[in-house]
Amino acid sequence: MPSIDGFTSRRRSLTDEWPKPTQFEHPALVPAVAMATIEPFPTDWLIIEQYVRRDDDSDGVSTSVISPGARNEAFSDHSWSTRSLGSFGIVNDTEVELGLSESIGEGFAEFFCQVQPNHGLRPPTVEMSQPFLWFWDAIRDGNDWFYVDSAGVEHPLVRSTIEGDNYTVEVRALEFRRYLAQRQMLGLIQHDHVLWADTPKFELRQYDYENDWCTFTWHAAHGQPIPKHPALSRLLGKNIITGISGQPVPAWLDYGNGDYEDFVIGVNEETGVLVSFTCDPDKVSNYFGKNPDAPNYLTPVHFDPKVLDRYLDDPDHYRVSSTRLSALDMWSISIGRTSTGDVDVYLGDLGRDMPRQELAHWRAHNIPPRGRMNGDRFRRDFLGQFAGEQDPLDALRDAYGAVNEAAKSRFGWPIFRPLGPHDAVAFAKLHPPVLTTERALVQPVLVLAKALVDAIDSKAIKSLLESSEQQSLRLLELMLIHIDGDASVVQPLRNLYRLRSSGGVAHLAGESRTKIHAAVGIAGLSPADALNKLASDLAGSLTQVAEQLRKSDS
Repeated sequence: MPSIDGFTSRRRSLTDEWPKPTQFEHPALVPAVAMATIEPFPTDWLIIEQYVRRDDDSDGVSTSVISPGARNEAFSDHSWSTRSLGSFGIVNDTEVELGLSESIGEGFAEFFCQVQPNHGLRPPTVEMSQPFLWFWDAIRDGNDWFYVDSAGVEHPLVRSTIEGDNYTVEVRALEFRRYLAQRQMLGLIQHDHVLWADTPKFELRQYDYENDWCTFTWHAAHGQPIPKHPALSRLLGKNIITGISGQPVPAWLDYGNGDYEDFVIGVNEETGVLVSFTCDPDKVSNYFGKNPDAPNYLTPVHFDPKVLDRYLDDPDHYRVSSTRLSALDMWSISIGRTSTGDVDVYLGDLGRDMPRQELAHWRAHNIPPRGRMNGDRFRRDFLGQFAGEQDPLDALRDAYGAVNEAAKSRFGWPIFRPLGPHDAVAFAKLHPPVLTTERALVQPVLVLAKALVDAIDSKAIKSLLESSEQQSLRLLELMLIHIDGDASVVQPLRNLYRLRSSGGVAHLAGESRTKIHAAVGIAGLSPADALNKLASDLAGSLTQVAEQLRKSDS
């Protein structure tokens, strides 16, 4: 049988170390749940702060970070050792206690976590150690935190549940232990777990236990003055959490952990055997004699275009253009498109610019070379020439901004009203679709129509012209006529509106679709080429509108 946690195996816990409390004759007073969660080497979520009171039990947990020299003093008794952390104090009218650290034995303890009740005037808030949050470059989300690794992937770090006066705060155990190792500190988890029950009378029971990682006392007593709960048991004590080295690590400490991948870079013409080589930038050749028998740093590696799908599907974290793939401010790599539509990346760039954990994904989409490198890319990268026009969508976004700036200078207001947060992100990160199905053009056209047609400030233009016209594109044409401009430059916007409103993108098929696509100039084009053609036409249209506004303003 394989090891299946919770079924064929379970993690080592206080239950394994100290079975006596679990053998008590009254099961309702056995702290089985609490003891099972107290582990010497946690790897999942770890409770670090808790106060939960129920009808039959209560749980209290508090955590601090201690130096190794504080361990013996902390273990000298079972009661909580760090009650002054997390609050400001003045001792003897002069001595200030900041609540951030305190001396314990031959060492010290530091504040790590607490829940601030805010006197009931506002919802409770979770407060965490700032050095811990800084270490992980953590991002707050309400009373939770997450961090982003060097590949730009989000990971949960702290989570909390707060219901009335009850609260539980948890931290990812491996991330906590990685922080402890970096600091050469220990985690001190303090516990107070109580059970109440209605049982027959019994004699007082009390047991103590201590080993290298925990110290606890447990007692059970009868005769409590609590209606229907005359019996009580209490588990009180502490356990130590030690640090770990290696993964996980915060992005700023990730200097390239993991192995480089080999990538297919060619095919032996005689045998048909695929030729591969590592992307380790220290093992490829360059123009200065390094590794002369190895492939050159700038050897193109080809990939199926679906390699970009995971990035295109997550525009909040990734930006894909015709020449570059970027992950937030974490990493960025130059890319190109071949004559067959595949993606090409330089072998050395894969090793230098790509996070190691991303390489396996790219290796899975690696294909033998097919098609030719884009001519503009070759002239730019190998001949040092200025080549190629600006990416059509980037040019469109620039022209969009130019129109608004020109209109504000001319009239005091922009042509296009601000987009909502979702639409603004969609427009800013719009990219050519990778898929070649007809529906791949649907969403990009809807995004463009919202930004360039629906967002036209018809109310402002109507006020300027004193017109009763309702149609936004006609109002834009009338505005250009009003400033002695050329209204025909609006035609690409009308083509976009026709694509959206007539159903030419999503619904019409056969001859009807062909006619509409021909009318707007995208017949026979792939979705990516069609979008670039639309973007280029729209950029040209907006550029001319901006020029006419600036000309009339002067």
